[in-house]
Amino acid sequence: MKLAGIAHAGPIKGSFGPEDGSRIVLDFTQGSHGRAFCGDRCYDLPDPRAQLVMVHSPEATLEIIGFHGNPSPMASVEVASLKITGDVQIPVARARRFDLSHCWLQANAISGPTDSIWAEPQTIHEIVMRDSRITSQGELTFANLLADDLTESFVQAGYVEGMTAQGRLSISADSLMVGVLEAQEVQVTRPDGCHVAQIFCDRVLQQVGLGRTVPTRPVYDRDLMSFIHSITSLDLPDVEDASPVMEL
Repeated sequence: MKLAGIAHAGPIKGSFGPEDGSRIVLDFTQGSHGRAFCGDRCYDLPDPRAQLVMVHSPEATLEIIGFHGNPSPMASVEVASLKITGDVQIPVARARRFDLSHCWLQANAISGPTDSIWAEPQTIHEIVMRDSRITSQGELTFANLLADDLTESFVQAGYVEGMTAQGRLSISADSLMVGVLEAQEVQVTRPDGCHVAQIFCDRVLQQVGLGRTVPTRPVYDRDLMSFIHSITSLDLPDVEDASPVMEL
């Protein structure tokens, strides 16, 4: 949602929480350093050299609009649903649902929300990608990842785990464990790093040196779907409460 035409300046605000409502929009393409829209309230975002924008509102929907090729740096984010257009750098991004469109999300850690500061992060319910890229230094654990069939998307993480991943997708990781995997290409660094129950993939490769890959075989595990479901089911909503999958 591009809020063009709103040009008036507001007070500067760099930290957002539940008091800012159920929907927050950060548009880094407006004003000097970006603007935030919370209902009928408008704020100017601070100079990132002085303060990085942080959002902690576990029940809110956050939409971020950024530039392409010039990532907008932020502080940590924890929300219910995160929608991003453009390129963003976030050290820790937590949400139950990620909706990425023409986006490059760079993060140290990407996960579902946490119940408390000491609790383990929950599983991400759903990741939807359109012409987008995820780069994470840590592990990426999800129930379902759905990429658009018309444009290619990329996932790079230390470890990838999920029940299903499908679409026009390329995945690069040290190792992965995905129940049903549909992708154009998978690259792993470990010789037995691609564990699946079912796979539909053009190329499964192992990285054996700088810029060098060789074909490798997936490791098939028929019990993998049951295992992944057992460790993620506690984090997932009941069937009647689950939101429908977005049509691409």
